Amino acid sequence: MYLTTTKHFRHKTFFAYKFTIFVTIVLAVLNLYSWFTNHINNFFTGYIINANATMKPVTSVSFLILTVPFFLKKTPTKVFLILGFIIQILQLIGIGLKIELTGIYSFSSVATIFMFCLAYLSAFFINISAIKNYFITTTSLLYLISSFAIFFYLLNKNSVSSFFGFESLSWNTSILFFINSIALFEVVLMENVQQYNFKITPYKKTHPYQYFPYFFLLPILVIMAISTIIYYNVISKTLGVYIIFLFLNVLILFSIFLYTFRFIDFFKVISQKSKELYNANKTLNKVNNEIQEKNLYLEDFATITSHNLREPIIALKELQNYYKESFKNGKLNLREVEQMYQSNVTNLNYGLNLLINYHDFIKNLNNKTLDNISFSKSLKKTLKSLEYLKPTNTTLNFKLNADIKLPEAHINNIFNNLLTSSYMYNVEENELKIDITTYLTRKYFNIIYRDNSTKLNQQTTNLIIDNTSEKLKNYNNDRSNNSYGLYFLKLYIKKLNGKIDLFNNSNKGNLIRIKLNHE
Repeated sequence: MYLTTTKHFRHKTFFAYKFTIFVTIVLAVLNLYSWFTNHINNFFTGYIINANATMKPVTSVSFLILTVPFFLKKTPTKVFLILGFIIQILQLIGIGLKIELTGIYSFSSVATIFMFCLAYLSAFFINISAIKNYFITTTSLLYLISSFAIFFYLLNKNSVSSFFGFESLSWNTSILFFINSIALFEVVLMENVQQYNFKITPYKKTHPYQYFPYFFLLPILVIMAISTIIYYNVISKTLGVYIIFLFLNVLILFSIFLYTFRFIDFFKVISQKSKELYNANKTLNKVNNEIQEKNLYLEDFATITSHNLREPIIALKELQNYYKESFKNGKLNLREVEQMYQSNVTNLNYGLNLLINYHDFIKNLNNKTLDNISFSKSLKKTLKSLEYLKPTNTTLNFKLNADIKLPEAHINNIFNNLLTSSYMYNVEENELKIDITTYLTRKYFNIIYRDNSTKLNQQTTNLIIDNTSEKLKNYNNDRSNNSYGLYFLKLYIKKLNGKIDLFNNSNKGNLIRIKLNHE
């Protein structure tokens, strides 16, 4: 028990409850000692206050039982509380049967028995069943009855004995019930907030742990001290009662102010944390959406990679079979094989370039700090990088009436796809003509791209405009219908919040109109 008591008393909370347990045990033990040594005429028994209302030994035992929940766990506590109830019931039966007992076997007053029942019920509701509503009722009644007895003793110590049930209620007993009722209130309130004992600095100063003890301990100390001073006639009863009521009134006002003040602090912290949580959640949702968008592009990337790499391998195998068969039949045409080989390498290079550009697009998808480059500079840079792919009979005409700066990664990809598509769809024996015109309107930077390539048919154009990658995947079974480059173009334009229109004429070629918002 010593270790348990030391452990409990070392803890920084439950000041009022600990003090109450200590006072209750000391007074109960001293009272028992006084009775068993036959020296009851002292202050601790209440004899010198009112000889007819001396604290009885059974009352002391009942108070010791009330302190058990502080030291023991739930199961043994339940046993002791039941024992306490039995003691009170036996006393009531004895009083009802008018059994006269004297000395150490004397019964407690009816008021004392009733208050013990209330106290045991309160302890039971806290420690065993956790029924808070019933606890408030029983503890409030205990507080009211004990307060009534104390203040009657202060005003006229003999007048309280005129009430039924209070005939032999001692002042000491009333004080112990009073401080126990306050301490029980502290226990239940601390039970409600102990799980929120935040370690974080902003919460720590607002936590009830920091000021609960003072609200419960101070009334106990002040009322006990003033009552003792009144008894010894240091001050008058009227002045003492006035001091007590003034103190309680100030304490209530101060507690209301402090609770409100701390609640406002706590509300500010909670509001700030809620705002931070909302912003974090908003950012998280944004990142999640960006990841989902990237995942869709990565899915396309995986499918297109498989298509663009598998197709040249199949073509190489076919070329190998053609070579073997032609060599076996003696009909090998080296120039034709060379052209087929070169065409396959060109297609492979074309596909790899598309994938590289698409990879850059995915990588920079959500990059907010992309370097800008002027339209004209990007065009020159892209033409230079695709020089190896340009057909020999190609004519380029530029009419750049306006210029604009755009993210380099995106605008480079636009030119790369436009020019690559023209180069790849051109029929070698015809001269390839490419015209690029730019101009500004009130809202848009306009790009008109024309070429005379004839292999981009209307079906492919419709698929690109629909922006349906799944249809394109199913449609692209050979290189002649490969439209991934223009499909990527649509994605790049969309990323720049632009618009694209494709017009195809099987005889005249293609016209692509791009409108980019420049406001």
